[in-house]
Amino acid sequence: MPRTDAYGYLQADLLPADTPLYGELTRYAADEGLALGEVFVEDGEHRTSAFAALMDALAANDVHCVIVPSLRHLARMPGLRIAISARLRDDASVDLRVLHPHEPVRGSR
Repeated sequence: MPRTDAYGYLQADLLPADTPLYGELTRYAADEGLALGEVFVEDGEHRTSAFAALMDALAANDVHCVIVPSLRHLARMPGLRIAISARLRDDASVDLRVLHPHEPVRGSR
């Protein structure tokens, strides 16, 4: 079974149309020496809860790193974004990695 050091998480509707969903996350993980496992994708069209699936996977497996393109992918509302970041870092002991930490986070696209 291949090693997994990190999971990815993103909201598909926040990425530009021509952006590969996994490209940046995969490159970042490789550059950091991490083996990227599953990437959990919120897709508003299908009304799934990728975040719930991510939390289940973190609880079930020995993975403690989550990579996101930017904090906006956690939530669009700043207060909720802070709460989710805290839940990941404090409750689940996750090393939250943000590819673009200085991306503007106000509003949606």
